[in-house]
Amino acid sequence: MEGRYVSIFIPGEGKQLALAEVQVFGKPAENLALGKEAKQSSFFSYDNRYSFAPMAVDGSRANSDFPLCSGTNGLDHPWWLVDLLEDYIVTTVTITSRDDCCEHLLINAEIHVSSSPEIDTYSNNSLCVVMEDGIPRGATNTYVCPDMTGRYVAVLQRGQGAYVFLCEVEVTGVPAVIPTPTPVPTTTTIPPPSPPPPLTLLVSGRTLVLVREQLSWYDALLHCRSFYRDLAGLRSPEEQLEVGEALLLRCSPASGTG
Repeated sequence: MEGRYVSIFIPGEGKQLALAEVQVFGKPAENLALGKEAKQSSFFSYDNRYSFAPMAVDGSRANSDFPLCSGTNGLDHPWWLVDLLEDYIVTTVTITSRDDCCEHLLINAEIHVSSSPEIDTYSNNSLCVVMEDGIPRGATNTYVCPDMTGRYVAVLQRGQGAYVFLCEVEVTGVPAVIPTPTPVPTTTTIPPPSPPPPLTLLVSGRTLVLVREQLSWYDALLHCRSFYRDLAGLRSPEEQLEVGEALLLRCSPASGTG
């Protein structure tokens, strides 16, 4: 089962529910941002060390120093963005901050989810959350998005001379387009072959129809009376010989005549 909430209830009136501990186990959600293409408005450098955008999607929450994290220079309205490669219904965005400094730099930073990579177009329609309190030094915070759909997840800090430092960004969600299930191949029923057409024989002046099916006497009688006049009988050894010779000439065994 899939879901975000787990609840326990007792139906009926006047009941009391007491729980000492509740533990829930499940399969960890896939990190959609892991290893995806990331970019930012600029990159921070110090002492020949650089903080590039992909450092925030390398799968490591290590945050002891800025070269392990992404970071921008102090410019106006800096941003960081990851391309999920297709549209997802994003449910959570988890961010890990640096633990050596700069916890105040993410105060009031915005997380956006959009189908466009154009940062200038981001507005309240693409806004997931505003990190009003920022993220404490070295902490990991998870933000819940209200089932927003988009291909791009961005962290934007509005203002002049601002920075964006991110040690890891993790995104969870589900595909926006549910793939069409592959149809289960059906077994084709092959109809039985049609019986061979009957043969007409002229025996002692009588026209007989040879039904080339293996039938019991009773079934042959019903068949002949249903489709012809009646089940014919061979009245003499001469007629039997005559029918036998005709069958040999036609190369077809007979089980009844009508």
